[in-house]
Amino acid sequence: MGQSKSREPGGERARCHEHAAVETLKRSRSSLSFVESLSHNWSTVRSFFTLGRAKKKRVVECSQQEEEEPALFTMGDKYSVCASTEVQVLEAIAGDSALQEDAPAVKEESAEQLVAQALAVVDISKDDRGDPGLEFPFLVDDATIAWMTKEDARVMLIMRGLPGSGKSTVVKEVLRVHDGAVVCSADDYFVQEDGEYKFDQSLLKEAHNASQQKAVEACERGVRVVVVDNTNVLRWEMGSYFKTANIRGYRVVLAEPKTPWRMDPKELAERNSHNVPEETIRKRLGEFQVVIPTYYAWFLSTRDSKALSSYGRRFLVRCLEQCADFRHDFEAICCKVDDALNYYNRDACVHSSRQILHCTAKFCGKNGGNDYAALAVVGDNLGKVSTLSVIGFVFTKDTLGARVMLDSDQLELWGQDDEEKFEIDRCGGSGQLTPRKSGEGKGQNKKGSSASPSASSRRRSEDLFDPELASSVREDAYEVSNRFMPVASKGRRAHLTLGTAGRVGMVTTGLDVLEACRAEAMTQQGELEPLTFDLENGSLRRYSQELWVLYLERRAIFDAIFTGFY
Repeated sequence: MGQSKSREPGGERARCHEHAAVETLKRSRSSLSFVESLSHNWSTVRSFFTLGRAKKKRVVECSQQEEEEPALFTMGDKYSVCASTEVQVLEAIAGDSALQEDAPAVKEESAEQLVAQALAVVDISKDDRGDPGLEFPFLVDDATIAWMTKEDARVMLIMRGLPGSGKSTVVKEVLRVHDGAVVCSADDYFVQEDGEYKFDQSLLKEAHNASQQKAVEACERGVRVVVVDNTNVLRWEMGSYFKTANIRGYRVVLAEPKTPWRMDPKELAERNSHNVPEETIRKRLGEFQVVIPTYYAWFLSTRDSKALSSYGRRFLVRCLEQCADFRHDFEAICCKVDDALNYYNRDACVHSSRQILHCTAKFCGKNGGNDYAALAVVGDNLGKVSTLSVIGFVFTKDTLGARVMLDSDQLELWGQDDEEKFEIDRCGGSGQLTPRKSGEGKGQNKKGSSASPSASSRRRSEDLFDPELASSVREDAYEVSNRFMPVASKGRRAHLTLGTAGRVGMVTTGLDVLEACRAEAMTQQGELEPLTFDLENGSLRRYSQELWVLYLERRAIFDAIFTGFY
């Protein structure tokens, strides 16, 4: 005799099981706890496991569509987990060999034990409120989520991954967490008016053009979070989005699903909802390209960038007003005091980089950074917001830099060379301060010094200095073992470039900061005797005519997002 049709996973029987499973899951979100629902509907749950993987997925999605927000189900006071993990729990129970035989109805007590056992299997702890596959800073980190709600915080999340890898699950959670986020996807082009997905290879180019145009329009409207939900296997496929983000002042965060099967072609073929065959997925996996940014950095928001720029220039003015020696040196090698606020600019930057300050963690260039990008700590921190501490400023004839003291977590991400050799020598080859010559007149530039402020720089002075924003900067006390050598080891090069003179490259600021560190070490060893001047909220040191360093009594703190510049 043939096998009973009642055990076949297809046909009308399967549809009945689907409907019953949906109702069961819905009840677990209402008056019944998950355990109660499980014990009261054990036969239905058992039937649920006869469904194929695709049908199980449809059941869960169908159930979740009727919920505005994923509810929580509880097991007494012991557990509180996201409703999206229910199917994991059920599958883990089904995987228990003791349950493979037909058994009488499960009582509530034993159901609770089964659920507890299943939770252990899927590694969900008592206080875990989310899917382990959704452990992205922009979904679970409170500081990051709060930062991304700021009016001037602009983030473009670019998803990467093959069909079935879990991108859609991440995107749904982004929409739940970040109100008003906009999703741009080529797949949307193939969704018919009745909601049916109908792919047409001949229209793929038009589909991607539509997705790119939607991203442009969202950025032009100032949408805080823009999500690009495409496979993005190759770098060039993301090029248009990178360009849009850079022009419009968005920070790009690349996000790949963390599902264990994301690189398994067989599993992906079974899981994807568009019936993409295994052969196609395997080919695309072979083409999957590691995408390395030009550099990794902590980026400030637009408002905080302007606030720090204004804060630094306020101290520049204070140094000019309260220290005659600084004013004399500044006018001798830089410009007249009246033009001081315009002397340092960001003309060497392009697009939104002029308005957004950053502290570089690792410069990769065109062909480097692979080892750094592969570090687990880098992947775990992409898109995470932390606090940068500005502890002083370095003034030279070429650059104005804000010194940063990194915390222990940030130091784990530090990949810059603190020992880089360079030709700049602002303290004199002999290691001694060069006495000021009596013939050095005020307002006269020495040979080789930077040019006076340009007309374009003067026009942008209001963009660089806002007294009200400077006063809004958060300050806090901090402790260091040596006030005049605050960062002696790893991370001493950390800085934000507030501006450079003329068209001097931004990289020069880092070299000037290292020169300041060298001057501090020489002073510690008795090879230099710098002049020290006490100012309001800081002490100013003259290491040479071309190198002055301001040490703040209270640090200035700014929130910044860690990601790459592409």
